[in-house]
Amino acid sequence: MTDALLFLAGLISALHVYTYGRWLRQRGNWPGAILAYALAAASAGLPAWRLFFK
Repeated sequence: MTDALLFLAGLISALHVYTYGRWLRQRGNWPGAILAYALAAASAGLPAWRLFFK
């Protein structure tokens, strides 16, 4: 149950960071956008990895 809640929190934070990355990209800050996208992928992927492979 805790892993499922962690997964849900990861998805919500990934959505927030992804929209921030889009905003950075629209303002011309490509390095910041790439870093934000990487952080969004990690915040969604790591809890999913733990949930499915535990």
